[in-house]
Amino acid sequence: MDIMGDIYYNTDDKRTALLYYKEAFKLYSETDSDTKENIISKINETEKDLVSNQSKPTLSSVKPLKNPPLEVITEDYIGISTEIEEVIGILNGANTYMSYADHENPLKQLQNAYEMSSGIGDNDASATILMIKGNLTLKDSKPVEALEDFKKGFGLFKLTKNYTGEAVAMLLIGTAHYITGNMDLVAENFRKSIELLRQINNISGEEKAIKLMNTIYEE
Repeated sequence: MDIMGDIYYNTDDKRTALLYYKEAFKLYSETDSDTKENIISKINETEKDLVSNQSKPTLSSVKPLKNPPLEVITEDYIGISTEIEEVIGILNGANTYMSYADHENPLKQLQNAYEMSSGIGDNDASATILMIKGNLTLKDSKPVEALEDFKKGFGLFKLTKNYTGEAVAMLLIGTAHYITGNMDLVAENFRKSIELLRQINNISGEEKAIKLMNTIYEE
């Protein structure tokens, strides 16, 4: 919960951040004194910021929206590429399909594999391939196409109730939005993904998700 508070704090949604910090305080108040003190500090700081913002004599606190870039900023992708691959590696069978990246025409190889898995009704394999294909597409400066793959894969994971797959897809959807500068949807997708990974007790997956999230917000 405190991590989600940090996400909203960094995206300047401090009211929502405060709600998450208070929920986190309830969770940790009886178990971890060091964490509790840290959260109390975050609550106090956020409340001060909110009071300060309310007292400023400005006409509007709303920042103008930036038009998202049409192409991926290469440095942004390179900075998180390792963490993206680690997240995709959570999926069953992902490592086999990820090796296709070493082929001469990886996208064609992945498309062929996708058609084969779809032909036999293997939705989990099809969705996993779409995650990998979308990542390569994102690397090729095509975030809109990548987002389509991630969303389609998310739908396939939902059909099979593959909750780990759903969580991974949401992380990648959030990452694509990060590349195009839509930070509100980054926070929303990362929050839902991490909450789902916690619900299914996928500790390793949660750690990799948090690592990706932290890398993004440190960029």
